Amino acid sequence: MQASHNFPAISALFSARHGARRLVLLAALLGVFLGATPAWAQWRGPPQGMPYGPGPAGPLHEGFWIRVNAGLAYASTTESVAGVELDATGLGYSFGAQIGAAVRPDIILHFDLAATGVRSPNLSISGGSNYGLATTLGDSAGDVSQVFFGAGATKYFGDMFFFSAALGGAATQLGVTETGLGYGVNLLAGMEGEIRRRSFLGGALQLLFTTVPHTGDMSGEAWIHTLTFGFVLTSGYR
Repeated sequence: MQASHNFPAISALFSARHGARRLVLLAALLGVFLGATPAWAQWRGPPQGMPYGPGPAGPLHEGFWIRVNAGLAYASTTESVAGVELDATGLGYSFGAQIGAAVRPDIILHFDLAATGVRSPNLSISGGSNYGLATTLGDSAGDVSQVFFGAGATKYFGDMFFFSAALGGAATQLGVTETGLGYGVNLLAGMEGEIRRRSFLGGALQLLFTTVPHTGDMSGEAWIHTLTFGFVLTSGYR
């Protein structure tokens, strides 16, 4: 039995008449395929030392930067004079602003402004037999407000988490008590996300501490300390 009777296609392919022509055609098709192989088929991985995955999306921050914040705060103000201690505590408000510029993609240097206030705080006077002094402190105490202004820095960890710290001057008002200029520290820790190009929104925990001298009749005798814990919403441009 002959192969040409059962396999006509194979017989035709290798026949003397068509063999050379089909070999040339196959070689040409192979050459076109190899020449048109896409780049991904020839890729052998990234250059040595380059990590896998997509490249960086660009700098986290650059140039001008501003953040504003507002929220609720719990403040505790204390003053101790001649064994008499005054405490004023309560829930109030907190707001602030920071303006600066990026010195690195993850580090911002900025000016810092913060203010808090408590209306009608809970007053407590204890620890002494000097009733005249206790009465004087109690009568002069009232609403508590504090202002902080200084300079600081914000460090970003990735593109969301941040920590901010600032040192500077402070002023505190405790009712009609006469006070002078003091100093303080303002700390923020939280997370922020981009809501559109270069604009962000987030939230943070705040710790603000200020201490100022009691002036007037008690000048040099006492300092007023205010410690504030707060939760604030943040928004800004970077």
